[in-house]
Amino acid sequence: MREKKILYVAFGGLGDHLLFSTLPELLDSHGYDFYLSHLSEFRNIQTLDLVWKSNPYFKGISEESPNCGHGYTNLENQDTEITLNRNIEIKMGFEESNLPNKSNYPIIYYSPKKIDKFKDCLFIDLNGHSFKGNGYGYDWEKINQYISEDVRQNNYRRIFIVVPNQTNYSLTDFDFQIEGAEKISVSDIFEYTDMLYSSKRIYTIWSGGSHLASSIKWKYHQGLEIFTFSDNTKKNNFWYDNVNYIRGFMTNSNWI
Repeated sequence: MREKKILYVAFGGLGDHLLFSTLPELLDSHGYDFYLSHLSEFRNIQTLDLVWKSNPYFKGISEESPNCGHGYTNLENQDTEITLNRNIEIKMGFEESNLPNKSNYPIIYYSPKKIDKFKDCLFIDLNGHSFKGNGYGYDWEKINQYISEDVRQNNYRRIFIVVPNQTNYSLTDFDFQIEGAEKISVSDIFEYTDMLYSSKRIYTIWSGGSHLASSIKWKYHQGLEIFTFSDNTKKNNFWYDNVNYIRGFMTNSNWI
């Protein structure tokens, strides 16, 4: 009988789950069965469907005691020159990644679909959760100006701005005024994945949408242009080299 690895994820964001997404396939190749602890947190239960239930190496939810993940794997003293995903694998005892992407990006196994409405569009999702109430933030006016200048210089077929709803979180009440932009609401995570996959260029903040886009770009749409407003520079801090990180748009971000 194969040994079980039961993962506990203490933080419920999409990005928090994606950082462990390379584990099931890696563990399977080393003779382990991967389960997710029933104690794991989710801000949006659809994350379970996208990140885990769509994964062919996922064996299910376990009510047994976790034996890896937050609080069960020592994640301190990580190498700042490799991805957070790779750091976690090393801390679990796997010194090398045998995955096609070498664990340099998160993985999803859902194959996104092209949506004609979003083909070759500019997709703007500046919603997030991580900084809310923590004294950190973004210069929204400066971001608005930056994207507006991009729109003036490029000919996008359509432009979409995602507005917050019960499944995504806004960090601001700022009313973005981007010429020609249409505001849309997204409640289904698979539809959201399809939208990212269909787009020409996307703007995000440092959030789960950015990390999901990194996975999509690596596996499904290499031409996707990802621009993320973040002062993050360390690979062990949700940093992926197929994302363009735009610095100087955050406030009180010396902790990154």
